[in-house]
Amino acid sequence: MDDEMLIEEIRQYQELYDMMHKKYSDNIHKDNIWRKLDSELKTTGPTCKNRWISLHDQLRKAITINITKSGKAAEPKKKWKYEESMSFVIPFFKERETHANIAEPDSLSDEL
Repeated sequence: MDDEMLIEEIRQYQELYDMMHKKYSDNIHKDNIWRKLDSELKTTGPTCKNRWISLHDQLRKAITINITKSGKAAEPKKKWKYEESMSFVIPFFKERETHANIAEPDSLSDEL
C-alpha cells in the first residue's frame, strides 16, 4: 500500500482524526469509510485503518522527539518522512491533562 495515497485519502475524512467532529464517535460511519478506503486502495481487511494508526503514532513520536527540555541545547534532528504530508493532523493532537499528587508551593504556605 502507498502511504502517501492513504494519507491524502484520509485528509478528506476529518471524522477519522478530529475528536471534536460530530461523526468521530459514530463507529458505524467510520467503519464504512475504512471499508471504502480499503476498496479504493485495493487492500483487504482492516489494512488501511491499521496502517493509519501506525502512521499516526509515528507522527506523534516524531513530534515529541523534537521537543527539547528546558535549558537543553537544541540538536538538529532529521524530520520524519511523512511529517509534512501529515501536518494537517497535528492541530488535532490533544495532550492529556496531568495531575500531580504533590501540592503547589503556594498552597503549601496556606496550609502552614
